[in-house]
Amino acid sequence: MITLNQFVDQKGSSPIQEHYDDGTVELRTTFDVATNYLVAQTRGEWRRPNAAKLMLGKGFRDYFEIRFMSGKLQQRPIGYFHPDDKTFVLLLWATEKGGSLDPAKWKAIADKRRGLIESGTVCPKIFRREYDQDENA
Repeated sequence: MITLNQFVDQKGSSPIQEHYDDGTVELRTTFDVATNYLVAQTRGEWRRPNAAKLMLGKGFRDYFEIRFMSGKLQQRPIGYFHPDDKTFVLLLWATEKGGSLDPAKWKAIADKRRGLIESGTVCPKIFRREYDQDENA
């Protein structure tokens, strides 16, 4: 079982959690279905159609996108496996249209956030789904 974590900035906020919380019921539900399936798999089983390793050439760091549709838009939350391969850290929420990811500078954002985590400047936190939050109410 893989643990799903998320980037949290120095102020304690998570752009991934905010995107999820502000999303439609369809977005949250389809994300939950996609990630519930993926966290039950091994890293080697993270492949299309549910996930894809992003390949950009020599020296590229391993990033994966979680792939699902919501609101007639291809959703592509991006993250990486922590060195233990049992933790996946979401770094940013991207979308895809016409073969291009938005934000276009997703790699620079991912590299910066990953660097902050790996340097110990920030610590990722467990991603909280809507139904997880209701349990603690």
